[in-house]
Formats: sequence, structure tokens, C-alpha cells
Amino acid sequence: MTDKCWLSESLIDHCRQVNFFVAADDLEDDVTTNLRNEIVEFFHSNLTSTASEADVVLTVSQTITKGFLIEQMAKQWMVTAGTSASLLNGFYYFVMHYHLGDLPTTSVQRPSQQIRMLNQWDNFDGTIERGYAGKSIFYDQNHFIGDYERITMYARLMSSVGLNAISLNNVNVHKEETFLLMAKSCGEFAISVVFSTALVLQRF
Repeated sequence: MTDKCWLSESLIDHCRQVNFFVAADDLEDDVTTNLRNEIVEFFHSNLTSTASEADVVLTVSQTITKGFLIEQMAKQWMVTAGTSASLLNGFYYFVMHYHLGDLPTTSVQRPSQQIRMLNQWDNFDGTIERGYAGKSIFYDQNHFIGDYERITMYARLMSSVGLNAISLNNVNVHKEETFLLMAKSCGEFAISVVFSTALVLQRF
């Protein structure tokens, strides 16, 4: 069983009634594609074909240099960001505060740190150094587990709170996992990218 944490069923149910439109134009990439998939497949919300039909318009625009801007314009909410990754963060920020009922009419979010990283202390054998909440979700007995559904949820949770990078191995590297330090394909063990793009999982 995978814990959805703050992305609860009640939040998802609340978002079902919201109509979204995603506009990226020339800045379209894997992140905006995954954002659309998230809206439809995870939140079970509706994607409109035009901005005028939407309750929330999500736009990538180079007029925003850092972070994202959320503002209420008449009957619509506008979420604008300078990059697709920031737009994804803006989307999660919107659904969180929409669900809580405390969205201000204007909100500007500019992270002070460009890299917001989660450092795993997972060993390749599945143990976690100084870990107190179970075994690794990535490794077991010196093999990659390959539970992509769980990893996708983990990436989703990371992105939803603004994290955009991850280190998948313990800083104290043991013999078996030294290959993780090598700049070469790691076969079945390689995972990228579960950050920045948040939900783009790729096997080499």
C-alpha cells in the first residue's frame, strides 16, 4: 500500500470539479505533458480545449523569471511560471490551498534555493543508514526493486512540496554500489528523472 500523504482522496475529490487549461506553446516539454496527465489521471479533473472554458489557466511564460504567480482574474484563476518545472510546483500549490480554502487573490512564490534536494541514505542491500521507517523503496539485496508505481508516487510527493532533486544512494558508499558513482549506463538500476520533471521516469 502506498501512502498518498497530503494528496488525499478528499483533496482529489475536491479537485474533480475544477476545469484546467495548460498553455505552454513553444515551451512545451515532458513536464507540461506530465502535468496534463496528472490533472486527468491522478486528480480526475477536466482539461479544457480553450482557456476561456477553464476555471484555472496554467501558463509557462518568460515574463516570470523565477517561481510562479497565482492570481484571480474575474471568475478564473491564473497560474503563471517561467519554467515548466515551476508551473508544476504552482499547480500543486494551487490545489493544496484551493482544498484548504485559503487562496489569496494574488500569491507570488519565489524559492530562495534553486536546488531543493532530498538526500536518501539507502544502501544497495535495501537497508537505510540511520533509517527508522522501514527498508529502501529502491533497492533490495543488491538489486533495483523496480516498483515504478511507488516511485512515481514518491516523485509526485517530492514535486508537490517543491523538491526538485534527489540522491538515491547512501553517502557512505559500500563495495556493491560503487557503480552508482560511475558516469555510465547502470542497466536496470538507472532511474532518471524523478525530480525537476517530477514524473518523468526513464530506464536506460
